[in-house]
Amino acid sequence: MIFNIARGVNRAATEALQSFKMINKMPFIFEVFQFFIH
Repeated sequence: MIFNIARGVNRAATEALQSFKMINKMPFIFEVFQFFIH
């Protein structure tokens, strides 16, 4: 049970890191995203 939770957290962290890398490659989309937040 604990192992499954740790694996799920690890997967979520990996996906977040991949999304962050994609955002770094596309700063224009990130700026548009910030614009919609504000």
